[in-house]
Amino acid sequence: MSLSVNRVRHWSCFDTSTVRPERVSTSTVKNLLFRETVMPGPDLDEILRWPQALKSFMFEPTLDGTGRFGSHGSVSRASNFSTALLPQASSLEELHVYGDLQEEDSDYIFNVLDRVSIVQLCNFTRLKRVGLHLSYMMVYTSDAEFHNADIESFSQMYQVLPPALEELQIEVPDDFRAAVFFASDPSW
Repeated sequence: MSLSVNRVRHWSCFDTSTVRPERVSTSTVKNLLFRETVMPGPDLDEILRWPQALKSFMFEPTLDGTGRFGSHGSVSRASNFSTALLPQASSLEELHVYGDLQEEDSDYIFNVLDRVSIVQLCNFTRLKRVGLHLSYMMVYTSDAEFHNADIESFSQMYQVLPPALEELQIEVPDDFRAAVFFASDPSW
């Protein structure tokens, strides 16, 4: 079964201090798509506990009326997406989060400094297809230098990817010099 949710403009449906055990693993939804939706808050953690075995998760964000991604910047951080998806780590086969949420996020400075801007997919044993913005898989050298952070302290891209990966789609900014970047990284 597939579920597509379109144009959510506000999240805060649940009391996030407690997980409702009566809802855990009660849904047969296999494919979940959020389209043209502002970024969710911690209530996404609750929702992602409901499917018995989620196979596909896709998220297509949009700005709200104030030019932000919603009132819950916490989930726009890549590591928070991977944490929210952890209950599905043994079943998830496809993950796509479209757009560079961090570039437009005023909280991005804290993401870099707190080492929380990088997605961690190592525990997703069945994850074969991943589509993410480059900023979700690595910290740019220029950002680390700007914030006086040691770039060596961040994981390299290959260290955060799932072991069963077959297809990787990397979204890059229009002005990004991809050929130069990938040629200079010996891990490719």
